[in-house]
Amino acid sequence: AARANGIVGVLVRGAVYALDAASGQTRWRRFVGYETDVFPQSITNDGTNDLLLVSGSFGELQRVDAESGDLRWRLPCPAPIRTPRIFGDRAFVTCGRDGESRLLAIELATGKVTAEVRVPVGCSVEPTVIDDRNELIQPGSHSSIYVLDLASLKCKRVFASRHTRGSLTVPATWAGNALVFAVNNGTSGSLLHAFTPV
Repeated sequence: AARANGIVGVLVRGAVYALDAASGQTRWRRFVGYETDVFPQSITNDGTNDLLLVSGSFGELQRVDAESGDLRWRLPCPAPIRTPRIFGDRAFVTCGRDGESRLLAIELATGKVTAEVRVPVGCSVEPTVIDDRNELIQPGSHSSIYVLDLASLKCKRVFASRHTRGSLTVPATWAGNALVFAVNNGTSGSLLHAFTPV
């Protein structure tokens, strides 16, 4: 659930509901599609009271006013659209299937794409922001992890991680000076990997 100044946005059976945090009353409902599995996120860094939604049904990212549900902007994106990473005045969104996956840097105020990079092996999880290094880490759907410049999304390095297709289901985490990610190894569990992207 996302909370934006007294409004809580929740995803339930293909729709986003905005609930009043104090009373629990429903303020509005917006259908986003039964295939949508990305929860709404609050945008509070610019003084507004907005939510960022993914609509799997319409194949787009949407910014809506949390109080009224009114649409501020929409951006078509190829499916599937993964959880946006909000950082500062931008959101970073991974979308599309293998061979057509793209990572987009989106200006939150307007919905304008300010940078874009294609990921040839595809992406199965969202990116990780490393603020103190001005970098963005984007795991490919298999074999590789990309280190990108946070401002331009230009590729700085590629690491051979040797993970297999479908083995990454959660995004990586930045812990101290190491990138930590879990690689599923079938039905028996997962292996935790940690490395420092120098």
